[in-house]
Amino acid sequence: MTAQDDVEAYLTTFERTAEREKWPKEEWAGLLAPYLAGDAQKAYLDLELKDAQDYDKLKGEILTRLGVTDTVRAHRFHQWSYRSGQPPRTQMFDLIHLARKWLRPETRSSAEIVETIVLNQFQRGLPQEVRRWVGQKEVLSADHLVGLVERYCTAGTAEQAQEERFPFPRPGRTSGQGKTVPTGGGGREQRGAMRKESESGRDTKGKNGNRDRGSRESPPRTPIICSNCNRPGHIAAYCPIKEEPMQVLVVPDFEKEFVVQTDASEVGLGAVLSQEVEGVEHPILFLSRKLGPQETNYAVVEKEALAVKWALESLKYYLLRRHFTLITCPPGTFKSSQGPGLCLQCPSNSRSAAESATICVCRNGYYRGDVDRPDMPCTSVPSGPRNVISVVNETSVILEWHTPRETGGREDVVYNIVCKKCRADRRTCSHCDDNVEFVPRQLGLTETRVFISNLWAHTLYSFEIQAVNGVTNKSPYPAQHVSIDITTNQAAPSIVPIMHQVSSTMKSFTLSWPQPEQPNGIILDYELRFYEKDHAEINSTMVRSETNTARVEGLRAGTVYVVQVRARTVAGFGKYSGKMCFQTLTDDDYKSELREQLPLIAGSAAAGLVFIVSLVAISIVCSRKRAYTKEAVYSDKLQHYSTGRGSPGMKIYIDPFTYEDPNEAVREFAKEIDVSTVKIEEVIGAGEFGEVYKGRLKLPGKREIYVAIKTLKAGYVEKQRRDFLSEASIMGQFDHPNIIRLEGVVTKSRPVMIVTEFMENGALDSFLRQNDGQFTVIQLVGMMRGISAGMKYLSEMNYVHRDLAARNILVNSNLVCKVSDFGLSRYLQDDTSDPSYTSSLGGKIPVRWTAPEAIAYRKFTSASDVWSYGIVMWEVMSFGERPYWDMSNQDVINAIEQDYRLPPPMDCPSALHQLMLDCWQKDRNARPRFTDIVNTLDKMIRNPASLKQVASIPAVPSQPLLDRSIPDFNTFSSVGEWLGAIKMTQYRDNFLNSGFTSLQLVAQMTSEDLLRIGVTLAGHQKKILSNVASMRVQMSQCQSPTTMA
Repeated sequence: MTAQDDVEAYLTTFERTAEREKWPKEEWAGLLAPYLAGDAQKAYLDLELKDAQDYDKLKGEILTRLGVTDTVRAHRFHQWSYRSGQPPRTQMFDLIHLARKWLRPETRSSAEIVETIVLNQFQRGLPQEVRRWVGQKEVLSADHLVGLVERYCTAGTAEQAQEERFPFPRPGRTSGQGKTVPTGGGGREQRGAMRKESESGRDTKGKNGNRDRGSRESPPRTPIICSNCNRPGHIAAYCPIKEEPMQVLVVPDFEKEFVVQTDASEVGLGAVLSQEVEGVEHPILFLSRKLGPQETNYAVVEKEALAVKWALESLKYYLLRRHFTLITCPPGTFKSSQGPGLCLQCPSNSRSAAESATICVCRNGYYRGDVDRPDMPCTSVPSGPRNVISVVNETSVILEWHTPRETGGREDVVYNIVCKKCRADRRTCSHCDDNVEFVPRQLGLTETRVFISNLWAHTLYSFEIQAVNGVTNKSPYPAQHVSIDITTNQAAPSIVPIMHQVSSTMKSFTLSWPQPEQPNGIILDYELRFYEKDHAEINSTMVRSETNTARVEGLRAGTVYVVQVRARTVAGFGKYSGKMCFQTLTDDDYKSELREQLPLIAGSAAAGLVFIVSLVAISIVCSRKRAYTKEAVYSDKLQHYSTGRGSPGMKIYIDPFTYEDPNEAVREFAKEIDVSTVKIEEVIGAGEFGEVYKGRLKLPGKREIYVAIKTLKAGYVEKQRRDFLSEASIMGQFDHPNIIRLEGVVTKSRPVMIVTEFMENGALDSFLRQNDGQFTVIQLVGMMRGISAGMKYLSEMNYVHRDLAARNILVNSNLVCKVSDFGLSRYLQDDTSDPSYTSSLGGKIPVRWTAPEAIAYRKFTSASDVWSYGIVMWEVMSFGERPYWDMSNQDVINAIEQDYRLPPPMDCPSALHQLMLDCWQKDRNARPRFTDIVNTLDKMIRNPASLKQVASIPAVPSQPLLDRSIPDFNTFSSVGEWLGAIKMTQYRDNFLNSGFTSLQLVAQMTSEDLLRIGVTLAGHQKKILSNVASMRVQMSQCQSPTTMA
């Protein structure tokens, strides 16, 4: 070897000699070393002795030292350009030699690919004018390209260069003998003939010879036709059968990115190499082969992996050191993320309709759960449980069932219990109340057994047992379930909630009480137990009563008695009620009451006399006007009396129960509506007599409006119908913007309906709770002003509501409040100095809203409505809090009797709380009238500054107040309990997750801390900060020393 030798060629010659002579390879390095020279010898000397004896390491070091590597060769190949002055054929030979050293083709097909690459690079390296001229020709081989370049260089210009006539017919055209030469990939013999012709033309230097070699025209592009289905655009390897291999070769553009797509089937493998040109994908090379005997047993994923490996190996000369995109995952497979890994076959019950899918879509009726991975099968909902068994024990039931026949392919099946309480006729059912208990739980049961207690006795229940799993919420259909109806046994009734003293004398008193909330059957009778308060309970006396009223006689005057009552059914006695104290009159009390009743007796007698005289006068008038019927005269009189048309400004309310025929009152005050004009849409609630619906009313000549529709449930008796329609008779007499408006009644068809205006925001108490802290003080005062205006109108008509509460105030979309629910209202006589009404026995009283005199003596007046209005004011300012919180009714009664009153709600102006206290005066004559209340609120609205001073609770109040709004923090052991006491449990996680885990840390909180943890509502911030401030005060008092006198 000399320094000028081609080292790579020298080493190749050495290796062939060594193989021919069969020299041991471990001796090759020692045999080669003496012949090295120049840089090759320096590379040998720089190696360590051990590496210098390894031929492969020695050869690699020599080639690296001389810069003979694949990277260098590739760089030199891509940087090659045509050099003027050197023969084109010599430059082509050098470029082919360089490409073969770089790519090292081993098969005939790969050699053809190398030739194609060389043609492309040689043409790209030509001068621009030569490249433009050559680009107009159809280059068939390297020899043909060299001939074109030589012809151009010899002629000097494109105009002088003449194409030679090629001796072979054009591809796809008819030859002189009428034969057609095929085109495409099967033209190896044709290319060989081209090479021979080119070689034979090298010795011909004349003009004619050059012209003959360059005469080939550009052949037309032949569309790719599948030989399996005869359709264009793909080959047999990509046809669904994929049996017949086919190759198509087009010269690629090596400056653009390649796209490789692979596929595999039960028969063979396929691949296509393509490039995107102007947004259109053009195929360059198609490959396919059949699977070997062992490969046919591969799984789908293994076949896909085999297709990728085989395609990349087959296309390495195109792809080596170039950017390309590999697309696999045919329809039916997916790969959830980019990167290494194989395509997976779609899980069960899923499919992928396109290639390169990242997830397989579930088939109809199958779903993936929220926590299911993409490679998990799609599953379906379970079928319903089977074979339900029930065991009833008085007011409890045990339900057991078998698992569903179909679980949907999942193991997370659980069960939900839906409880409904139904009427005996099974026509209507409603969801069970919150008192019903489920053990171990109602939702998410993993067991097939549940114990249900606290049911009503002698009641029909319907239970649905739903089977659900992790994909039930994905299905558009309700959960599959099985239903079972059971009727509970009769049981002892629940306790009587409260008793009232109706009247009292020196030796007796009369008591009444409501029916137990859960009678659990038919009440047979009641048993009273009473004894003197100063004596022991063992000295009790028993009294039986078949009604909810009893007169206890034989008592001592001026003595306090402890009384309890219990109800009895066929199942036995219920528990005794709580102990209540009642007192007989003393001698002085009895005489005082007698003196008070004398004017009332005289007044009643006078009223009776006036009434008789009136009847006589009316009879005379009627006899003189015989042209009028008796009915017409009565109607005119009644209309005059009820509407006040006889005297301007007169407003009189007529109690419909004073009519001999209550239906006459309905016809007089309520307009009959044709049922065809009413359209019921949806249930919005339920009342005492039936369900309440939202609907639409379209009267002739009027626009359609939304209405509320009260219905009378089926199976009613005539008394229930009269009581139901009496509310319509009452509402029909009122016409005020703050009183709910009656649209009419439907009595001539079933069901019987009362149609009123529709109030979009519903009841005031729930509306305020839903919008806690969202209204300003002025807005709240405006609501209270509307309520007082409505009550002023009613009081001027001598009408007592008796059940004024926020739940009976309705709110429309404009925040206008209207008084509703006239079921407990009663007419007040107008001929007494102190109008009052003593209710019938046994009725329920809303204790928290009722004035003390109405609770104690059952006397309801407009003044008692004023007391109730004060409670409504407190509800409004506290945004719907329950008056007296969790106190029992008896505790409320005792507290009121001891002059306790509700404290001001948080941030309540002192002027408003003072008005509340005025409404809660024990002496009903000292309470303001509704006229006074309206005037006071109007002044506040005109002067908002009067509402800026916030009421506070003094440390030592002159009047005791119920301070339940500021709890004693010492009674709480955790932040959660404290938040529950102030009705802010929704922020429990906010406090704990932000580190406020103790009451000491909470006591240091600021408004910025509340914003940071997510308390954004202004009303909630004020409420929490107010209680935090109280907590700090209580802590400081606990820490300060106590001084004793």
